[in-house]
Amino acid sequence: MDVLGLEDMPTCTFADGRQIPDARAIVDLLRSWAPDLIVLEHVDAMPRDGAKGGFRFGTIFGATIAACQTHSGSDRRLTLVRPKIWKDAMGLTSDKALSLAMAREVFPDASDMLTRVRDDGRAEALLLTEYHRRIVSARAEVEVY
Repeated sequence: MDVLGLEDMPTCTFADGRQIPDARAIVDLLRSWAPDLIVLEHVDAMPRDGAKGGFRFGTIFGATIAACQTHSGSDRRLTLVRPKIWKDAMGLTSDKALSLAMAREVFPDASDMLTRVRDDGRAEALLLTEYHRRIVSARAEVEVY
């Protein structure tokens, strides 16, 4: 499987010093790539994060979705997939090492971009697109926003 491009989520520094996704940079990136389909992991805040953490998470996730919707337009689609659904279908667990190993196997030409332990996000992004190609596209049943 060919990988045409792979980039980490663009981030910026929030007022409290933490890194968060940079919605403007996401829009710029999507404009430059002009994808026909955007697939995001449909994640939720964790109860242990508390109200403040949950609000922060929701704000960040909402900004990411909004950036993608800004680009998705009438000709493009934004698809959200729950982690449990795509990982179960791909035979994965929460073990990030398994995701890295599978991504290196399925996308050997991207192996040089998956060398570090912290490249698990890249690996899971690739595998999420592979899930969409294998499972969702074959069924044509998607959650489109």
